[in-house]
Amino acid sequence: MEGFAHFLLPAKAPDDSVLLEARKGDIFCIPPGYGHVTINPTLDETLTMANLVSTAFSREYALYENMHGAARYELIGGTIKKNPAYGDGPPLQKIKTICSVSGDFGIHNSLYEGIGNDRIAGLLNNPEHFNDFFIRSI
Repeated sequence: MEGFAHFLLPAKAPDDSVLLEARKGDIFCIPPGYGHVTINPTLDETLTMANLVSTAFSREYALYENMHGAARYELIGGTIKKNPAYGDGPPLQKIKTICSVSGDFGIHNSLYEGIGNDRIAGLLNNPEHFNDFFIRSI
């Protein structure tokens, strides 16, 4: 990743909503059961990012379409506003990381080191086998 980003991670469970902050060089995972909305919170910095996804991955946008977007919006200046279509919803948890794809996964300098990596493929294709990996850091 290059730049600075906020990722709104709405969970499929109605009692969980997360805002993840990521910076240049961060490599992280979106855990099972979460969607994500990528936000560039600055007007003067370009955000560049890449994703590795499972070959079994499929996008699910029906909820966002039906509810006119995600449960929250980030406005210029950093204000987070609730989407009224979702009702009150859970409080937003702001975290620095959910998990880090490094060390044990053999990624040290670039996300592309994960291409062809059997352990990364296992994480992407069967995340339920890596529950201890998805630990939140506030």
